[in-house]
Amino acid sequence: MKSQEYAFPDKSVLVNHVYSRLDNPTLVKVQKSLYLLWAYYSATYGTLYPCGDVDIEYPKALFKPDFRAWRYGPVDETVYAEQKSESFSKETAKEYIPSKPWDTEVISFVNDLLKDTNKVNDFGLVARTHQDKSWSSVYKEGERYIAIDPKEIKSEYINKIKEASVV
Repeated sequence: MKSQEYAFPDKSVLVNHVYSRLDNPTLVKVQKSLYLLWAYYSATYGTLYPCGDVDIEYPKALFKPDFRAWRYGPVDETVYAEQKSESFSKETAKEYIPSKPWDTEVISFVNDLLKDTNKVNDFGLVARTHQDKSWSSVYKEGERYIAIDPKEIKSEYINKIKEASVV
């Protein structure tokens, strides 16, 4: 079975799910959650291919990223613009219901990571994402629209996962 490129071709479906799962979905918390979801997904499920009896190929990425290096860490500009126009809210958010063969596993991954980000305050998430070289290597004080290369994020997180598994 051939996979699709993105688990969420319409990023707003995932953003609504994130809003539905976080206790206090602030702009910062949603943005950092999306970044971490994209990074960890790309380094794990985004690298899996069918093998043996398994006939599922996961999408290569969770969604099409548009991350920029801003003062408080990575921001997906597309989502940020929608957040500022109040396209999303906790009250109107809809939880995503899996419908494809790989969906249940992907949404379980998303929910598990959101449980973790939900426990951390906004500036804890800012501090965490400031540790990433994919952000710090391109960020320049006072500049807001510096693109972060998704390949760099993926590569960095593949290395983080390898290092963690060695310990």
